[in-house]
Amino acid sequence: MDGSRLRATVVEVNYAPGEKDKPHSHPCPVIGYVAKGTIRFQVKGGLETVYKAGENFYEPPNGVHQVSANASDTQPATLIAYFTCDHETPLTVPPVN
Repeated sequence: MDGSRLRATVVEVNYAPGEKDKPHSHPCPVIGYVAKGTIRFQVKGGLETVYKAGENFYEPPNGVHQVSANASDTQPATLIAYFTCDHETPLTVPPVN
């Protein structure tokens, strides 16, 4: 990233109780911030971790996001994702096998 074409995009992700995403990847680096509730998170090769409201995490570009889920079966959760890209690309893509 040389900074000449940087674009930051902020996305709010709301999870209903017990909701989870399918495995996916992000072509750009992502910083996640848990705004509400608890989120289960794992990138391929890393440990599954539970993040609580007020905590954040980093996801490297092109990592396979194997787990992204609400850690609670009774309470909703909200994740704010900050994407920083230096090229045009969809923010979320299917994982490459």
